[in-house]
Amino acid sequence: MLGAPVSLSFIGMALVSAVVIAALRLTAGESYPTLLAAYGIVTRIFGFAYLPLMAIGLATQAIAGNNVGAGLVHRSNETLLIAVGTAFAYCLAVESVLLTGGHWLAAGFVGDAAVIGAVASILQPMAAVYVFAGPVLVVALYFQAVGQPGRAALLTLVKPFLLLPLLIVGGSAVFGGDAIWFAYPVGDLIMTGLAAAVVIGALKARPVGGGFGLAAQAS
Repeated sequence: MLGAPVSLSFIGMALVSAVVIAALRLTAGESYPTLLAAYGIVTRIFGFAYLPLMAIGLATQAIAGNNVGAGLVHRSNETLLIAVGTAFAYCLAVESVLLTGGHWLAAGFVGDAAVIGAVASILQPMAAVYVFAGPVLVVALYFQAVGQPGRAALLTLVKPFLLLPLLIVGGSAVFGGDAIWFAYPVGDLIMTGLAAAVVIGALKARPVGGGFGLAAQAS
């Protein structure tokens, strides 16, 4: 049960890719092969960027879970703050690279100029607010570690299973194929707001002097 939200999120990633490919097929016309190749490269780039984030999240889980289990909730909360700050700094650095270095990143995968240009044009909107993606993931994994899978599920499953499919389909239908890539920053902004609401709710639910890890026990 505790591991289900994050595990299911990987299925959600595959769902999002299927929706993107279908939307491209319907809207890209003759540019479909180029955009599809570029999207494949973009997913690979984001996949590489995701690995350190997952490492930060897993380290947070191990430390926070052990401290909550030992009743040292103040330490788990400090761990969360450090992890969120680290994830934010990492994502800020990644976002800077993605926004400015799309061409040379793409050139590491392919030599076709059209595909390289498409990769750069896709990366810019997709990475526009990537800085928030890491902190949201860390918070989700923290809640999973302290035994609150409901909150973890909200922060890991809403985006791939609901937000992105709806934004991609609706945006491409109304605004055309270019709107596909803007679904990602919109989704990230919505998830950032949702994460803030979840954290505020956890803070209100905890006992005085307690932490997120004790909220479930107190309710």
